Amino acid sequence: MRRAGVEWAAADGGIPTNLPDGRVAWLYGDTLTGRIQSDGSLAPGFGLVRNSMVIQQGRCFTPLMGGSQNARTSLIPAPAGFWYWPSQGVVEQTGSGNVLRLFLYRMTTGDGGEFNFRLVDMQIATFSLPALQLVDVRSLPTGIQSGPVDSWGASVLVDGSTVYLYANGSGNRTSQDCDPDRERRVARVPLGQLTTGPWEFFDGANWSTNQATAAFLQFVADTPPPATACSVKPWDTLNAVRSPNGGYAAGGKLGELPPPHTNSLLGTEISEWTAQAPQGPWHYRGKVAQTSPPWPNPDDQYTYGARLLFDLPGGTPTMLYSVNSFGPLGQNVWLYGVNFLNPSLPP
Repeated sequence: MRRAGVEWAAADGGIPTNLPDGRVAWLYGDTLTGRIQSDGSLAPGFGLVRNSMVIQQGRCFTPLMGGSQNARTSLIPAPAGFWYWPSQGVVEQTGSGNVLRLFLYRMTTGDGGEFNFRLVDMQIATFSLPALQLVDVRSLPTGIQSGPVDSWGASVLVDGSTVYLYANGSGNRTSQDCDPDRERRVARVPLGQLTTGPWEFFDGANWSTNQATAAFLQFVADTPPPATACSVKPWDTLNAVRSPNGGYAAGGKLGELPPPHTNSLLGTEISEWTAQAPQGPWHYRGKVAQTSPPWPNPDDQYTYGARLLFDLPGGTPTMLYSVNSFGPLGQNVWLYGVNFLNPSLPP
């Protein structure tokens, strides 16, 4: 598709959502638009939109963006000074038919860090089905706070008639971890009530409607981690899925690095965690894959957003992750995108 001249050139994310009619909606964040030239560069006049979607029907892939030919815009527009990155999608049934709900990171600039962006809050976009027309973008249900340390909906698990919503960060409490952003918490809500609630939060023993009681999820080292890893908690979001072997599984980057390096973004280990319940405890089972190319590499690439999937066509366990570069991507779009590999899962 990237070579098909449809202006959709490269993007990160690549999170699939199965639609009721058999199609798959692949959700993407920052998307390079334009024509790819023979050397991998983009022709002059290329653009960047903040979100897009690719609809798969069998072996056919159709990109969805806003705007018009040679003047593409984000599929989900945002007010001036903000943009949306999608995290995950859920199909819900309403009185007027099925809809696709997309959890969104509402972002803006100005944290002063390496990438100079920050999360404002989490919101929910609704698309009609089967037309996939944007209906609205709204805040989380009344009373639920979200922000840089409360990213509810950073990942989502649909388990029967219940939706589990994971959050990154430590909320308003002190984390004892080496990296406070590694704390994970979970809420749940009946399918069909994502935008209305009530949501319930796991407090470490029971479920409560009081968000302030949401406890840090527990992570246990069944397998010894690398000596350079500061934690067995995932560096990536806890992207939980149902395991065909029973229980639940999640794949993600561990965030290990040989000293003296401290940037977990450059870690290469992709690990697996398992649990008997969505709220854990989650058991670290060790390395199951490695990002490619391994660090360090000549193109200054880094990787993020790893997740484990069992329900792609073919039924083989698949790991996907995003690869990016510190260099000018317009000169080589092949340094940016989503990679797929087959992990070596322990029995």
